[in-house]
Amino acid sequence: MTQNQHQITPAQRAELFAVHTRQHIQVQPALVGVTPNSTVNFTLPKVRLLSKISLLVEGTLNIGVAAATAVTRHSPYSLLRRVQMGINNGFTPVSLSGAETFITNLARHNGNTVRVGGERTLAPGLTVGAHPFRFTADYQVTLNERDAIGLILLQNEETVVTMTIDIGELTALVVPGGTTTLSVTNLRIVPIVETFSIPAIPQAFPDISILKLQQSQINEAPVDGSMTIKLPVGTTYRKIFIDSGLMALNTNFEILLNQADIPYVVNSTFLRARNEEMYGSALPANVFAFDFSYQGIANFGGLRDYIDTERLTEFWIRFNVPAGATGRQVAVIFETLSRLRPSA
Repeated sequence: MTQNQHQITPAQRAELFAVHTRQHIQVQPALVGVTPNSTVNFTLPKVRLLSKISLLVEGTLNIGVAAATAVTRHSPYSLLRRVQMGINNGFTPVSLSGAETFITNLARHNGNTVRVGGERTLAPGLTVGAHPFRFTADYQVTLNERDAIGLILLQNEETVVTMTIDIGELTALVVPGGTTTLSVTNLRIVPIVETFSIPAIPQAFPDISILKLQQSQINEAPVDGSMTIKLPVGTTYRKIFIDSGLMALNTNFEILLNQADIPYVVNSTFLRARNEEMYGSALPANVFAFDFSYQGIANFGGLRDYIDTERLTEFWIRFNVPAGATGRQVAVIFETLSRLRPSA
């Protein structure tokens, strides 16, 4: 490597990457054999640098005999029980349910535009009959549409990236009532892959040593009403989402570093208002976001407020849950950055 290459700054490298590469967006073959309670997967083509994967999910829910009684929370995204992106180096950059994907997709600039074909994405209906549904689930592996950090090199014989999609029960869409019969027809998943071409000059090749991870964990509410969620350490946090399900929270959220340092103490009502200001629309009920990447435009801020937990031993979120909430589930979804270490 020449001295000039050593001296190139990240800003210069990003500028050169923008000049010497090109975006590619390509539809992949539709996944066949998609049925409730099934698992489908596909391997990404070994070309270019991966920046984003979108899943276009379409189908028709058929309700017979009697109407359903309610639409399941976060439907129709809830039909996706689990979506995982796996790399054969042992990393899993994405491991989210469909409902969790829906929440992360809302947390972006003008996040209310989760649409297909110009129509607001809606859950299937409740009456007897055929109810078409469609939605897109986006998995941005880079920080955002501007910053190239997080790109995955697919054009490498040693790297294999696979998407695995678990489909849930039809009751993930609606709650049947009485003698309701449910079936689904024309269910299919179409992957759309966004990549960037390999730059022709070495100076423009992006830093691919950092992976963005989108993962979650489920926690049960305790007996005493004070809930402490211990999050994994060792990575750098960009966003944390708290989804308390059907349990309304009126509490202060605290973020604790090594138990003693508490940089955030935020009331739940204020946090929801703040989230609506960030994203342009309210998050679903009982969903809260700590977005450390926000600096005026959602998802396009710098690293000033990221929380690096590599040197922490404890990273906690603490809040109170209402009486009688024992055993109820609280989902925590987190977006973090992890630096790949070179093999010995």
